[in-house]
Amino acid sequence: MTFAECLQELREDRNVSRKELAAFLNVSVSTLGMYEQGRREPNIDMLIKLADYFNVSLDFLVGRSFNRGERKIMLEALQLKNRIDKLPQEYKNIIDFMLSKK
Repeated sequence: MTFAECLQELREDRNVSRKELAAFLNVSVSTLGMYEQGRREPNIDMLIKLADYFNVSLDFLVGRSFNRGERKIMLEALQLKNRIDKLPQEYKNIIDFMLSKK
């Protein structure tokens, strides 16, 4: 998976609009769109901002850390984590309890 594909997938998995992410990164929506289309590549500072924003490593962001199957599993896990993070604390406690009973 290319950086462009990974960026778009991460953004969509987090339900973040291009406009929202562009505002956070202090770039235009057009620039972000070019990143996602592979027509432009960010500098290292922007890569670090993106990795921090999505809470992933730079290797993950640029496609160096996992094969395609592992990457899909990681993205699904990140998506699940984001859904869990949105739950009320009571439900999070139940999930923590269930996980501790392995």
